[in-house]
Order: sequence, then C-alpha cells, then structure tokens
Amino acid sequence: MNSRRIRNRPSCTGSQAGARSHVSPRESSCCRVPPCPRSVLGGPRRAGVVEFAVLTGHLSPRSRSAAVARTLLDELRRSGAAATEVAVGELPHSALMARNHRHRAVHASLRVVAEADAVAVVTPRYEPHGSVPLRSWLAMSPSEALVGKPVLPVGLGTVRSHSVGLGGGLGTARALPATFLYDHWFTETGGWSPDPRADDLLRRAARTLRASAIGEIVAA
Repeated sequence: MNSRRIRNRPSCTGSQAGARSHVSPRESSCCRVPPCPRSVLGGPRRAGVVEFAVLTGHLSPRSRSAAVARTLLDELRRSGAAATEVAVGELPHSALMARNHRHRAVHASLRVVAEADAVAVVTPRYEPHGSVPLRSWLAMSPSEALVGKPVLPVGLGTVRSHSVGLGGGLGTARALPATFLYDHWFTETGGWSPDPRADDLLRRAARTLRASAIGEIVAA
C-alpha cells in the first residue's frame, strides 16, 4: 500500500520513543510523532516512484470533501504512485497561528509536502480559498517548498461560481487549472460516494497531476 495519512500514528522505537514529548491529544492529533526519521513516515524514497501530497482542511470523515480526498488518493495510488494525505485541519491551531515551524506535527507536514513531486489541495464549497488552518499552513510554508511545484486545487459546490478563489494563496506554486465538482454528484449510502461523473472527473484530475509531476521530474 503506497497511500498513507500523516495524521496516523507511526510507532517510534528506542531513542526515538524516548524523545517523545508530552503533548495533549489535540496537539498530537495530526502526526502524533516526534521528529522521527523518514522511515517512520513511510520509508526512504524508492527510485522511480512518484510522490504526491493531498492537503485537506478541516474535513469530517463523512463529508463530500473527504470522499473527494479518498477517491483522489485511491486514483493516485492505482497509478503506482505514493500518496499521502496531509490533514492540515487536524494540526494544532496554536502552532499554525504562531507559525511554529518547530512543532513536530507541523514540521512533519511541511517535510512531506516539500518532498512531494506534486500536490493537490481539497477544499469544501463554503471555503473556496481554503479553511483558516489551511491558509495559515500555506502562509507559513517555506517558499522553496512549493516554488514551481504543480499544485491542483480541487473543490466542490452547488453552483459554478463557488469555484472562484480555488487556487488562491498558492504563492510560488505552479497552480494547475482547478477541478470543480458539484454537490449533487455525490450520493449518501452510509457516507458520501462520488457518482460516475465525479469519479470520471477525479480520474482525469489524478492523471493531470501525475503527468505534471512526471514532467517536473524529467525537467529536473
């Protein structure tokens, strides 16, 4: 399985575990790890494997936006790529507001994105510019982390005008044309699921992101 989510808690052993600080459940809810080696976050990078990061804001696991993120991650994984969800909305707000790069969870999230070949940003319809945590995270992200990097904004709403603002705040990133989905393209069956129209659009979005990433790797 190449898909991972940095809010899950990898287990550190030995001196790594001994270095764990005492933090509250809220403070540790995203990465839940001290600054462990990359092997804890998913292992050393494998040659020839394209890596993606999917940034999400404050999403309910049962929301349409969460279904978008899951579907996009699955599509990227099917192509043989490594895909990581960076749950920015679950990072400690105090660290984001203070732009505390040294906070372990924040540092881990920044590193995952910096090492990704391309990034997708999933935003709900009521926050086309991204949630407050997401905007704060983007503001504190080092400029070199996203400079020239392909970034695909993905959003949804009830009318097309909700797509206005998607891609805003990406700074020096190479923003790709936004992918926009309608709310009614999702059905609720114990949780939201994309219908064939949404599935098709997300497949195309994943292909676009992968093609952009491969182009960047070749150029480098």
